[in-house]
Amino acid sequence: MFVYNTKSKLIKEFYINLELKCAAMHFINDKLYIIGGYDFSNYYTSPSSKTYSISIDEFETTRPYRIRVLSQDSLANKN
Repeated sequence: MFVYNTKSKLIKEFYINLELKCAAMHFINDKLYIIGGYDFSNYYTSPSSKTYSISIDEFETTRPYRIRVLSQDSLANKN
């Protein structure tokens, strides 16, 4: 999960291990919801009925996996 601050150009990367593929993500009432998709393990997949919610406040109190700052030069090189 990446959180990007448009003013400071700071990207915080958070590691979230849910072992889901193709899940949908929704943002409602300051919470991020991750719904559905499918579980996978040992080359076997099955539909997931799980729902996860993450409060946006948790990104302020959780230590990021990695932090980067985008410079104007790095943005120009990507385009």
